[in-house]
Amino acid sequence: MKAFWKHKVHYILIACCVGFAFVTAHPFGALLAVVGYVIGIINIPGSKWFTRITAAEAQEKDDAEKEEARKRFQERQRDQYESLSGSCQGEYDEVVEICARIECNVRNVSGADTLLSQLDHMMFTFLKLLVTKVSIQRFLDSESSDVSRLAKQAEDEVHAVEEKIKTLDQGSTQLRIKQRLLTSKQDRLKAIKQRHLRVESSRGNLEIVVAEQEKIIAQLELMHADIIAGKGVDGLSDRLSSSLNFLEQTNQWLSEIDEYEYTTEEMPGVRVGYAMNKSGQSQSHKRERQAER
Repeated sequence: MKAFWKHKVHYILIACCVGFAFVTAHPFGALLAVVGYVIGIINIPGSKWFTRITAAEAQEKDDAEKEEARKRFQERQRDQYESLSGSCQGEYDEVVEICARIECNVRNVSGADTLLSQLDHMMFTFLKLLVTKVSIQRFLDSESSDVSRLAKQAEDEVHAVEEKIKTLDQGSTQLRIKQRLLTSKQDRLKAIKQRHLRVESSRGNLEIVVAEQEKIIAQLELMHADIIAGKGVDGLSDRLSSSLNFLEQTNQWLSEIDEYEYTTEEMPGVRVGYAMNKSGQSQSHKRERQAER
């Protein structure tokens, strides 16, 4: 009933009743208009045709929202892809080929939509790994390659000043100067050590990123091999389900690398595809829309 009050059908009913009252220009006509309105608000909200209308409108609105969410996500996905270096784009495109072979073999089978959505999820995680790898590499390239040597040099300088202080008289001007110099040297050493730790952490994270990429590729190749071996959709579904478990761990790890420039974004509850074309729409989604027609 609540949906009826703000629905256009309600306004049409009001317009018809008011119009009837004005046309008749008679008290009895106005009375009939009121009666008609009351009958309308009692019977229309629960009628089958009104229920069908509101259901169709709700579905249309939901479809429009999903399509808008899909487009926004694909734009973000495309931006991330274009932010990659040429070599990283090549890596992504190579994995897309594996996914395309898997998709061709399962597109027309029962439960394909769920499987392909999971495939999209794997590829989005792979794309995030590539974006993260580029960010780490950019950071490492910006850092001095001899940060370890700088740390050793700074430690030697601190040690030299400490030894010099031991030889100075208490309360002397030279002692105060050297103590201030020691504080500056120690602060510099602390900063260099922090840089060194971050560089080592980044190198370790880069190794993890590469390992996670290789893991996803291995899983996809295994899925394709299962299909070729005739294991069917059930086997592929089990393989994808187990893969999604480790994907959750991978995405959790990615979310914790907050020192790199990356915006975490959830996938919408619709297929988004994974292969990029020049228009920014995923090739898999484009094929899906063509199939619907």
